Amino acid sequence: MKDFQRLLIGWKKFILKDKICVIGLGYVGLPTALILAKKGYSVFGVDIDQQKIKYLKKNHTTIEDASSLLENKLVRKNFQAQNDIPSVDSYIVAVPTPLKSNNHANLQYLTDAIKSICKMLKKNNLIIIESTIPPGTCRNIVVPLVEKYTKLKINKDFFLSHCPERAIPTMVLLSKLKGPNLKLFPSTFRYKISKSAALLYLSETLLEISELSLML
Repeated sequence: MKDFQRLLIGWKKFILKDKICVIGLGYVGLPTALILAKKGYSVFGVDIDQQKIKYLKKNHTTIEDASSLLENKLVRKNFQAQNDIPSVDSYIVAVPTPLKSNNHANLQYLTDAIKSICKMLKKNNLIIIESTIPPGTCRNIVVPLVEKYTKLKINKDFFLSHCPERAIPTMVLLSKLKGPNLKLFPSTFRYKISKSAALLYLSETLLEISELSLML
């Protein structure tokens, strides 16, 4: 475990060069984007709500967790809000997946986000799904979509991780900063890339992530 943690720390300088796009600037996505920007990442926050982007460009938001972070000088330097998805190194998808009348998750926002990512996806890019999704969604929906629209292959040309957010609205920032109260288990299709996903979250929080949790 100590060797594993040292390996992650050793990668930090390399990973921090990455540009990150957070798609969905709600009560989970926006604090995530701003915390990463504060940690030194170059972060693009994307949302289809033009009014929300307009407010964010003026450093305003109705999301309580994010208000104080928008005042941070490093955040203002590293964070950019926009409507279009740019070409970056890693994509974090935090769009809503509300329940439909039949109690099944509505994955329309997710599939729309993935299709938009496909237009910009390059080899060796990482996609992390933070949205709450049913078991099998990554394998049965996300991967086929990406492979269809990009001709890239999972674990060869691009990588995917699922790190579902478990937080209460208005307490996201506290959860992320305190770490131990928030259990994040990145499950990936390859152990190698799960270390990259883990390092991103280790830099974002004070959370300890074990090798076992990464291999789920």
